[in-house]
Amino acid sequence: MTGPGIVLGPSFGGKRCLMADPEPIYNWQRLDDRITKSGQPTEKQLADIHALGVRHIVNLGLHAHEKALPDETASVSRLGMTYIHIPFDFQNRPMTTSTSSTSLWSS
Repeated sequence: MTGPGIVLGPSFGGKRCLMADPEPIYNWQRLDDRITKSGQPTEKQLADIHALGVRHIVNLGLHAHEKALPDETASVSRLGMTYIHIPFDFQNRPMTTSTSSTSLWSS
């Protein structure tokens, strides 16, 4: 990374290109040179982040969400990226759990 919002993109003709982070993607944030996070991108925005060098998508959203793409698995696969779906209901998540984290590791 060369500065806030600027990354070295894929190489073209042996030269690395400077590319700006895609600002219009809801909640886009670059955590480091290899990891980003955001809200649901559009089809075009998936292509934009692929151009930045993103190769893996982990989707925590529900397929039934109003902003979900009709077939995100196919959209991501067409671009040559890996797609992993771990659905999490952010609206109805439990506030507490009956299992403590220590009991998970002690069994």
